[in-house]
Amino acid sequence: MPSPAGSLETLAAVTSPPLRQLIQAANRDSDNFTAEILLRQLGKEGPVAEDAADRGRHRVAAFLQTRGLAIAEWFLADGSGLSRRNEISPRALTQLLDAEKQNPDFRNSLAIAGRSGTLQTRLPSLNLQGKTGTMNGVATLAGYLQTPAGETVFSIFLNHSPTPNAQNRAVVDEVALLMARLTTDLPTCGRSPSPPPPPKTEFLPPATPTPAPAPTNLPAVP
Repeated sequence: MPSPAGSLETLAAVTSPPLRQLIQAANRDSDNFTAEILLRQLGKEGPVAEDAADRGRHRVAAFLQTRGLAIAEWFLADGSGLSRRNEISPRALTQLLDAEKQNPDFRNSLAIAGRSGTLQTRLPSLNLQGKTGTMNGVATLAGYLQTPAGETVFSIFLNHSPTPNAQNRAVVDEVALLMARLTTDLPTCGRSPSPPPPPKTEFLPPATPTPAPAPTNLPAVP
């Protein structure tokens, strides 16, 4: 016979890490499970009648609309990114990255080339923050590249490749290196050259940020 509710006692409890830490796991380390759970967490409450994953997709869609992304340029099938039905154009992803470039929570969640996460052993010569993506036949890299000419927001996609994953990543890295050289060598059109980029570090917003869409505010805990 079950015990009365008043006599129940907690035998064990697990406290979730702060949401910012979970987002770092999803982005910096490409933890697919965490990314899927975060989508479902978004869908725990909402006005639609579907399950948590569907409600989460609705909320993501609403957010992307506030950032001006055309609905024809993306499709979200899951939170982990493992479904091959997930789609987004490089233009739309670059637009989203540009909209969030003043968001410290997002910037701090990205891997740093040559230092952390999925970029720890890649592109050590570049001052770059980014998110990688790898599946059979697919390699992507998107984020922020610092050069003497300023910050470049970029998205590199390689799809339907018949070569091994390591070779696909090498091609993407070559594109990033070429982009850094081209960006550095762009003419300044009579303007004084920009100061050299700061050393690789966690992102800190500028003291007087330029106008941008309102950043996404994250609670301290999920």
